[in-house]
Amino acid sequence: MVGELTWSKRVFGLWLPLAVFIVVALFPFTWMAATSLKTNAELYDPKTGQWSAAGGLPVAMGEPTVVPLPGGGALAFGGTNVARFEPASGTWTATSPMLSAAAHRRAVALEDGRVLVAGGDVGGAFTAEAETFDPATGSWTATAPMPAPRSGGAAIRLGDGSVLLVGGEAEPGQGDPSCAVTATQVVRFAP
Repeated sequence: MVGELTWSKRVFGLWLPLAVFIVVALFPFTWMAATSLKTNAELYDPKTGQWSAAGGLPVAMGEPTVVPLPGGGALAFGGTNVARFEPASGTWTATSPMLSAAAHRRAVALEDGRVLVAGGDVGGAFTAEAETFDPATGSWTATAPMPAPRSGGAAIRLGDGSVLLVGGEAEPGQGDPSCAVTATQVVRFAP
């Protein structure tokens, strides 16, 4: 029998290889206001069902994207603010800012250890911009943009090392986010 689920909070997080879930910036499920930017992060251990503090973010983020880094840890970013989580110390460290600010970006770790970040929403206009983050150097590099702007969706790394970006929105809703045009084009990034 399946139990009834209720959602009361929007959570931006990911499973780390340590079998814990890291959550960044919990807030009520409403559109973000500038005053809603958060610096809190928590770890959830499914074995014990317990939450614990994951150190404070060194910079505030609203609706951050969180991606696991090869070898452990995580990268969280929102706007141009970026922070790296080190599980061994349980701390966050600010790193180089992104080249461009956007919300609702998608990210995935590449086979070579870099992180691809693509698309997003820049003040109600969607972008096709893409950039990569190199954890070894802490630097961002612009890469080829997607063929068309997109916000949201999913980034999936395939076995051959390429990345598919699927779903999301191709055009913003005219004053109503529920009226956004769904992105039907699947795009592939080959590093």
